Amino acid sequence: MNWIERLEHHIADTPKQTALEWLDTDGATAAATTYAELGAAVNAAASHLLALGVSPGDRVALCLSKSPAFACYHLAVLQLGCVSLPLNPDYTADEVRYYLEDSAAAVLLLDQTTAHLSESLREFSLYLV
Repeated sequence: MNWIERLEHHIADTPKQTALEWLDTDGATAAATTYAELGAAVNAAASHLLALGVSPGDRVALCLSKSPAFACYHLAVLQLGCVSLPLNPDYTADEVRYYLEDSAAAVLLLDQTTAHLSESLREFSLYLV
């Protein structure tokens, strides 16, 4: 059973059970997501990726902070049969460029914490999520 099959199993069997918890800096739960909510968010992220032209087998670079969005997009990439290329959000533009060129990633997803990289990486397909 792969990750997506396991997720679908939990969505069907335990939709109201907590799937993910995000902790604040003090270790207290800042947000929680049920399996049903996670499934809906992953499906929405997958639809977004399809709208961007991502196809099965494509490499999708994720330069996102540790967040629910990262988890959803990572699982969406897997759901679509693509290859997830998670990149450290602390990488410099040159480091990100190296990975994008070496992997031939179809797209690079950025968030508010990594959006500054877009200025230096305009030659790639960049999307803010």
